[in-house]
Amino acid sequence: MGVGTACGVCGGTIGESTACEVCIGYRAASNRSTPTARWVQLSNKTPVVVAEAEAEAEAVPFVKHDDGKPRPELLPPRALEEIAVVLAYGARKYTADNWRKNKDASRYVGAALRHVIAYMRGERSDPETERHHLAHACCCLMFIVDLELTETTGD
Repeated sequence: MGVGTACGVCGGTIGESTACEVCIGYRAASNRSTPTARWVQLSNKTPVVVAEAEAEAEAVPFVKHDDGKPRPELLPPRALEEIAVVLAYGARKYTADNWRKNKDASRYVGAALRHVIAYMRGERSDPETERHHLAHACCCLMFIVDLELTETTGD
């Protein structure tokens, strides 16, 4: 940095030393005599030693404005995995996303009910796929939800 150039910390003018007059003045006014310290500018335009800036940043609590947003982390991972296995089976048997071609929700209602009824009779797994009947039912119900939301939103 040369004499007359702008300070990267506060925008002041670099003087004869390697720091600007604003930073030197701030150090002098605050009894800071560490010329080798790295200085940064906080949002209030006050230059401070880096360690102080880091301490100030740590004192501010974490804030994330996600109230009212979906909470996908609450979905049960084993159930999601079972559903994904059922979807993969269907993609191999038919084609990926073949289910999107059907626009008749009653077909999925019937399929979901068949899986639920089989489960109610005590049959845990679908005999063809050997996967949980309720995972199959969940797939069917998700298809219906997606179909209805797509119709509503036009996506």
